[in-house]
Amino acid sequence: MTVACHETQDATQEIAAEGVVHLKIDTVIAEADQDHDHRGVTEDVPRLPQPELASWMSVGQPATSTKELRDTFNPNFEDATFSLTCPKMDDVVERQLLRDRNGKYINQRELIWKSTQLKVLDVAKPLMSLWNRFPENSEEAVILECAIRLWAEAHFYISKNRRSNVMNSVYPRFKNLLKDHSKFSPAEVGHLFGPSFTSALLQAADQDAKLQKVAASGRGKSLKKPHQHPAEKRAEQQPSTSRHKDTGEKRIYQTRPLDIERGRTGFFHRFRIPTVAKDGTTGERNGPADGSGLR
Repeated sequence: MTVACHETQDATQEIAAEGVVHLKIDTVIAEADQDHDHRGVTEDVPRLPQPELASWMSVGQPATSTKELRDTFNPNFEDATFSLTCPKMDDVVERQLLRDRNGKYINQRELIWKSTQLKVLDVAKPLMSLWNRFPENSEEAVILECAIRLWAEAHFYISKNRRSNVMNSVYPRFKNLLKDHSKFSPAEVGHLFGPSFTSALLQAADQDAKLQKVAASGRGKSLKKPHQHPAEKRAEQQPSTSRHKDTGEKRIYQTRPLDIERGRTGFFHRFRIPTVAKDGTTGERNGPADGSGLR
């Protein structure tokens, strides 16, 4: 009897424990549903017109329809100087393109990128018009902000490729300036490069020209010959008159007598004539006293 009573109590406790567990699970699910509803997130997403969407993506739309959609929304901004326009090529860069021999091919790629950017730009107008109609922190505003930021990244990607197209062909030595975002100003969004970048480009080109001039000057000094005396230069240019290859066997030629001594019996008493032997040794011999050796 006592054993049966204990078994009944144990079964009752197990049932109660299972009830508590189920109650906790139900409470957690209910709290999750309340939190889900409080955030306004719904799983009942309306179905998109898939056949029409597939047709728009693969076949396209009539040009008249696209133009009407493009002109339907024109959002206004608090800053009157800002507008959703395709960045314009700077005048300084455009003049350089006209002088470049590859300017024709650069302009062809530029037209392709620019037309693509205009198409992408049309997407932003209805998104921004709708963005202004929702509260700032609402879920719809957050979703639209995400879409607009992704659009802005696509817009920047096209601008970056347009800049690279020009710099790689016209200013290849300064294309690393494109990686420095501080050279671009958000206030100059209507320009492809902007005055801030063109000023930095001109400054870099001026510094590069000065460095090239200094380098050329240094190379010229290193190649210049040392100063040479005019007499030494003439001696090097004058060809040798010797008929002997060995300089040790060169003979000494004199056009006047050396070491003349005045004698007592006549004007010429004695003089010495320098001689050179075949073995290269030098010596002297006496001439006649009457000076006949001078004739």
